[in-house]
Amino acid sequence: INSTLGIGGMWDVATDWGMQKQTGDFGQTLASWGVGEGPYLMLPLVGPSDMRDAFGRGVDTAMSPWQWITLGAGNLTTFTEFEVSDFTADAIVRREKNIEVIDQLRANSVDPYSTARSAWLQHRRKQLGQTQATSMPKMDEE
Repeated sequence: INSTLGIGGMWDVATDWGMQKQTGDFGQTLASWGVGEGPYLMLPLVGPSDMRDAFGRGVDTAMSPWQWITLGAGNLTTFTEFEVSDFTADAIVRREKNIEVIDQLRANSVDPYSTARSAWLQHRRKQLGQTQATSMPKMDEE
């Protein structure tokens, strides 16, 4: 609705019609199709991810309509400037939203990397509606 009647999502028409905002990413789509998460990754300048969500983030980035608009409206320099600006602004916002948690993690954890990995994986699995039993292989009991 917003993409069509809201002219590319510039206006929120759907809320006025009583529709709730839906969020999602291609990593969630891949998870719903049964693609496993793969190894945990700590991507420089991007942050925590897993192989499935890193690929999904790449698809989300490539399919962003704003990129295609800047590429079509300008030249390669305009496109590159948009990409750098968008990435930088997103990184600053994500960092600002999580700075207290990151500081607490560093100050109160014996192994900040393992703690961050565990917290991120739990958070992502919760976003995907996965429980511990469905997302982790069961151990044989003896």
